[in-house]
Amino acid sequence: MWIPQKNENSQGAPHCEPQKKTRKKKTYNRVGLSFPKSLRILSRGQFQKINREGRRLVGKVISLQYQQGLYQARLGITVSKKYGKAHDRNRFKRVVREAFRECYTHIPQGLTFHILPRFPRSEIGKQAVLDDLKEFLKQIPC
Repeated sequence: MWIPQKNENSQGAPHCEPQKKTRKKKTYNRVGLSFPKSLRILSRGQFQKINREGRRLVGKVISLQYQQGLYQARLGITVSKKYGKAHDRNRFKRVVREAFRECYTHIPQGLTFHILPRFPRSEIGKQAVLDDLKEFLKQIPC
């Protein structure tokens, strides 16, 4: 294969190395239907910290554990296999995420939520979860 003279040594040239991209953390502003990682509780340690140090509220459909944090409001959802099959658990998580997105503007900054279902295999609608979340927000001291 023939390589032109000017490109012959381009593979080893230092100016051809890929640039490292630096990402800035963006604040969430409810533009689309995304649920960025900055709003999620991801690690087991974070869930355990909320269980140890947080407070618990129980509603009609969901149970909520919360803790005051430093940054923006975050959400963690736990659904055990006792709740039902995978499609039931996934539906519960979708409904809770959508309710969280809808009332995100009313949540004080720095609250970290851990949400669990109260009853196994219950058909939960978004409105029921939204009602519980709004009721919890009234009870939580800011």
